[in-house]
Amino acid sequence: AEKTEFFVINDFEQQRIQIAMLAPDATQGDHIYLAKLCDQAERYEEMVEIMTQVGRRWPAALLDSETTNLLAIAFQNAVGSLRTSYRVLCSIYDKEKSKEVEAKEKWQREAGCASDTVVEAVLHPSLKRSHLVSERIHVVALEIQHLCESLLDVLDNVTIPKLMDTPNQYAGLHLVRMKGNYHRYLSEVVELPTAAEHKQKATDCYEYANQLMKEHLHPCDPLLLGNALSQSVFMYEILQQPEEAKKLAKGAFDTALEHLDEVGEETYKECTLIMQLLRDNLTLWEEDKKDPKHYQ
Repeated sequence: AEKTEFFVINDFEQQRIQIAMLAPDATQGDHIYLAKLCDQAERYEEMVEIMTQVGRRWPAALLDSETTNLLAIAFQNAVGSLRTSYRVLCSIYDKEKSKEVEAKEKWQREAGCASDTVVEAVLHPSLKRSHLVSERIHVVALEIQHLCESLLDVLDNVTIPKLMDTPNQYAGLHLVRMKGNYHRYLSEVVELPTAAEHKQKATDCYEYANQLMKEHLHPCDPLLLGNALSQSVFMYEILQQPEEAKKLAKGAFDTALEHLDEVGEETYKECTLIMQLLRDNLTLWEEDKKDPKHYQ
């Protein structure tokens, strides 16, 4: 019994730990330490809260590349898992909706001309579950929206203006790219006209980051290549600009390939990994071109 009590933490204890973790008198060092701890334990929701506090209370801390990376890791993992859930649910919704439509059409053919209301009333409950999936999609979309807006609030109001005026511009460039990513994620889950606004903001951020990175970074820099990867996927999937996306991805790949022998071993590994992703996308997009339905 004593061993069981040691491992079981009740709700009150969990709340106490969380309050202590984000206590107002906790130092910057405490927050950074706990963020690293959450990263190791893969507790990314807590890591998001911690790094949000760091960004709001100690904006200068984000001048440090390690701290910037912690911010990126926290939100990318938290939002990434939700985006995966969102895509899975959307796929299931399409299948359920298709089943409903087929069942309705079949019943109307067999019963003659019947109104949608009548058909809806007689269909088996197992053929009317798309609304349940739709509700889950809405919940996940709200969770994504909350996380993205939390990060953008930090970047818009605190980080970017300060960082871009400092000598350590690399962290600032990283955060400009992040800003583009999270406007992109929002554009995937919100409705018009808000989605159009986020698409434009994402475009502006990616282009601004691309311009600055080309001025200040080596063509093989992982940050520059990562921005090209993110922007090209955004152009292909969200803006539906396949030719522009391929041109951007191919340009970044070819330029990096020309300068690949100029970088060290560590950069080489990370660089070639992103280059492989760029090439994979280019191959996939060329295959998609053969099937017009991908552009509908």
